[in-house]
Amino acid sequence: MSFPKPPEKIVPFNSGPVAAHDIGRQFDEHRRSVSNVIDFLRTVVRDDGVVKNGTVGPEQLVPQLPEILAKRAVSAVEDLLASVRASAFEAAQSASEAKALREQLAALQARIASYADAMSRASQEVRTRLAQLDGEVSARVSAALATGVLGPNAGGPFGVDALGAAATAQDYSQVCIDWAEHMPDTVPLQTLAINAVTGDHWSSRWWANRSANAFGMLAWWYQGAWSQPGPPSTPNTPTGQPIPPGAMYFNTTTGVMMVWNGSTWVAAYAPGKATTASLYYQATAGQTVFPLGTADRAGKTFAYNQTAPEGTMAYVNGVRLEPTFDFTVDTVGSAITFLRGLTVNSLVIFDFLTPTTQLTPSGTVNTVLLNPITPDGTTTVFTGLTVAMNGSAVNVAKNEELHVSVDGVIQQPGTAYNANAATITFAEAPSSTANVFIVWFGPGGAAPSIGYPQLPAEVQQLPVSFPFQGKPTTGAIVNVPMAMAVTIPAGLVGTTVYDTTLATASAVFTVNKISGGTTTALGAVTITSTSHTSATLAGAGGSLAIGDVLQVVAPTQDATLADIGITILAMRV
Repeated sequence: MSFPKPPEKIVPFNSGPVAAHDIGRQFDEHRRSVSNVIDFLRTVVRDDGVVKNGTVGPEQLVPQLPEILAKRAVSAVEDLLASVRASAFEAAQSASEAKALREQLAALQARIASYADAMSRASQEVRTRLAQLDGEVSARVSAALATGVLGPNAGGPFGVDALGAAATAQDYSQVCIDWAEHMPDTVPLQTLAINAVTGDHWSSRWWANRSANAFGMLAWWYQGAWSQPGPPSTPNTPTGQPIPPGAMYFNTTTGVMMVWNGSTWVAAYAPGKATTASLYYQATAGQTVFPLGTADRAGKTFAYNQTAPEGTMAYVNGVRLEPTFDFTVDTVGSAITFLRGLTVNSLVIFDFLTPTTQLTPSGTVNTVLLNPITPDGTTTVFTGLTVAMNGSAVNVAKNEELHVSVDGVIQQPGTAYNANAATITFAEAPSSTANVFIVWFGPGGAAPSIGYPQLPAEVQQLPVSFPFQGKPTTGAIVNVPMAMAVTIPAGLVGTTVYDTTLATASAVFTVNKISGGTTTALGAVTITSTSHTSATLAGAGGSLAIGDVLQVVAPTQDATLADIGITILAMRV
């Protein structure tokens, strides 16, 4: 199994706002990487956290380990040889026997060095050779112990046991086991402490546990992607506990990252209403007072709203200053005073923030009639603004009551335009081809009344149908009483007809109004034989009140004309 691929950076988090779905993608990438690491570790670590049997072999050990162990074995043998020489000298043993022993041990040393790349064979060779010398060495050691020359502390870090080399190899194996088992704890004192292996050398098992713990905390705080209304509030953590405040999930229905506030899910962010006006001044030497009624570098001025004064931010050469400690504001006189004089040519910027309470519409929404706005590329002041639906005059109390669009671009109140009563003044004259659209958020109180004349023509129209079954007899009448006031247009405009059987000759149907028992002619519909829908229309039309009757009278019966329908298009009033 190949080594897991580290997580990739999908979205930079340090270069600006990050889209909510991109955050989810980055979390998914980390979850994939962690899952791969866990799967990889399962190939070398058992479920109880212990390294699997057969996982560690010669290939996994440090390449220099056999050589190091061989050298330590040689060192142990040399120490033993020195002890033997000393014992032979002190015990007055035969020099020839000591020489033979030294030669045998030297040969053993050369042979161990030649097999440094294969520790197992070297160790076996040591055991074999030491077994052959066991009798001789034991006799001399026993003699040396009897005379007190050798003892537990008489020489070498491994005492007098020549088999200490093999024990050392076993110690190193135990080091590997304890290192993987006890991290990040300190290695037990009995584990080959001379190597100075400490808890700072964290094992792969330690990192695997830490990664697993980190992923577990992610499951507590990030709930993943859910559709509306989101994940259940309790329980929904890995341990069955309530979701902690601050936990998040991505709402796939709205496309918004949501945050749990302890009782409900709320959007992680929300836009706030604001409007800002700015003035730009260049200070004179030592200047402290800036009257806002004095035009700035762009020719603009500003006056505070006395009902709800705007908030003020001041900048000098790009550095934002602190109110009260650096400057004071006179909202009545519309002036700002710095507490210390400014250097000459300092760039001073004032931002005025309209309170959100002043941005709330004070009444109904009314579309301003566009007729008074006839841009010519020169005019900046337009007077006599009226409401489109009823023609009443506009009465603007503050700039923010108007929503102004010029060629689709929303204009900034107080900067791009100023308005008062029924007059609007643009900072820059709209071009002669500009499309200007204005919405007035006001005034307070009841909305203006709306009648049918203010509605689109399709809504004003009312079709009235007169069916004649078969061949209408001479003077046949169809009466339709009006339940509402209507107007029949001049020339009966909009009237349509249909006959199943064409007329032999033109047939004239009379349209009348009956009001208070009096019949008045409104027009005539002449059905011709050209087609099933052909007719000519005529008449002055007229108005009908509620209760009046709209009447159609058939002419002398035609030889063939039959199954006729006449629809007169009236207008609501």
